Amino acid sequence: MRALFVIGAVALLQFGCHGNFGLKGTLEDAAHRHASIDERITDWGPPTEKETLSDGRLAYTWKFPYAEEQILPEMTAYRVQHVCTVVITSSADNAIQSYKMDDC
Repeated sequence: MRALFVIGAVALLQFGCHGNFGLKGTLEDAAHRHASIDERITDWGPPTEKETLSDGRLAYTWKFPYAEEQILPEMTAYRVQHVCTVVITSSADNAIQSYKMDDC
């Protein structure tokens, strides 16, 4: 579990998941080029989940935990935990076709 947290923290520092277009830009570029899924695995480590779809495509899921600070009207600050979920779909030959991000 600690390794997953470290991987997520490194990815967030590198790509700026929340409030930054770095992650989206990286994924847009990879999908546009039909890059190999191996690029994401090399950069982010192994996916949290991997599923084979009925049409032979593969869906890879990464979960990156992060926290943000919320400030209440009375100026009380507290941290809110989130999990950025990225799902990348690749063809059977490992070319990235599409992606989806949630809470990033």
